[in-house]
Amino acid sequence: MLPGMLSFILWLCCAILMATGWRDVLLPGTARSVLLLVGLFWLFYHDAGFGLLPDGRGLQPVWLLWCMIAGTLAGMQAQASGWVMFTLAGRIVFIGAVWLWTALLSQSAVWPLPLLPVYSASYLMIIAIVLLCSREWTHQWIMLTLGLTAGEGLIQLKMSSSGEFGSAAVQDAWWLMFVTVRLLSAVIEWSRDKWIQMRLQ
Repeated sequence: MLPGMLSFILWLCCAILMATGWRDVLLPGTARSVLLLVGLFWLFYHDAGFGLLPDGRGLQPVWLLWCMIAGTLAGMQAQASGWVMFTLAGRIVFIGAVWLWTALLSQSAVWPLPLLPVYSASYLMIIAIVLLCSREWTHQWIMLTLGLTAGEGLIQLKMSSSGEFGSAAVQDAWWLMFVTVRLLSAVIEWSRDKWIQMRLQ
């Protein structure tokens, strides 16, 4: 599958879910107009990268928007509770380190699990980290977006190479992990509510 194809398929699935009444389940508290604008922006500009950074590095406009959304959400969290933002910052660094570790392992022949590709293991680890840390979509957006951004920055520093922030491959990873995390969060919350109802009967 070509880079970018997976994220487009997942974007299409999310658009269908949002249009069929799953908005309050997957992204509670989000206005329909905001989702429409963000979704259309991603559709038209997800592969329109251009150089915004020095040394030949590029930045996808969509990834810039994703980081701006994450920064806005982080600012709101910091105003509500500085301690929450402090813990989120630690998780962002952790996810960035996992992403760097994945890139380094993919460049070497040292990987003890040949049946499980290194990137698949990385996705599972990051999904587990995000799920264990929070069920709120705002926290999950912050951790995934800023964590992958930090990881991409560390990769470029470690390998002394120019690259593109928010490349098609990174967007594929983000969409896969975010959609998986949101669906699992919905299932966990539904199961917890059912269990509470059964206990109260």
